[in-house]
Amino acid sequence: MYVVIQKNTRGVLEIEEKALIDLITYLVRTNSKNLDSDDIKVHIFVKHEVVLFVNIELFISNIDEQIQDENNITSVIEEAIVQTLQIKPKNVSYVYTHK
Repeated sequence: MYVVIQKNTRGVLEIEEKALIDLITYLVRTNSKNLDSDDIKVHIFVKHEVVLFVNIELFISNIDEQIQDENNITSVIEEAIVQTLQIKPKNVSYVYTHK
């Protein structure tokens, strides 16, 4: 499945959704302490082909595993997506779910 995002007036940028999910999962895992790839699930929503929403679901066993610096991780994710797709996500949200 491809996420189609309008890049400019000359064409459309297509990117595989799994590649973008893997990129965001990697960024969250490397910038947080106690999480591995199995504890992270990323959801991507595209609206009107130019608005990108990112929802990151984190599976934790206790409240101490909560990410302390969400703002830093959000800025790293936004920077990586801007460099990759040349659009800024409208929203990056976090959901904590008990294992």
